[in-house]
Amino acid sequence: RMDIKELLINYNNMSEDLNNIGGLFDLNSKKDKLNELNKEINNPNFWNDKDKSNSILNEISNLKNIIVPIEQLETKINNNIETLQLLEVEYDKDLCLLIEEDYQKLK
Repeated sequence: RMDIKELLINYNNMSEDLNNIGGLFDLNSKKDKLNELNKEINNPNFWNDKDKSNSILNEISNLKNIIVPIEQLETKINNNIETLQLLEVEYDKDLCLLIEEDYQKLK
């Protein structure tokens, strides 16, 4: 079993790796593009050109398939880091074991 400090180090490393992956996928640009496309959907004339609207909807779907899993993983990692920091102050063995199990699944 890992102790809290070791888990914190591992989760922080995982967070850093995820940030690097986000950079490789140019995640910020993808989020910007997704926002632009979502604005286009709100245009009253969006559906006038079915081919173009379908193309935009496909692109939105593809972007979400990249962005959402990375954001969910980032949230999970950050939540576990925060919980581990709290566990340093007030230790809870069961919670610590759950976070370690999470780490084993995520790595």
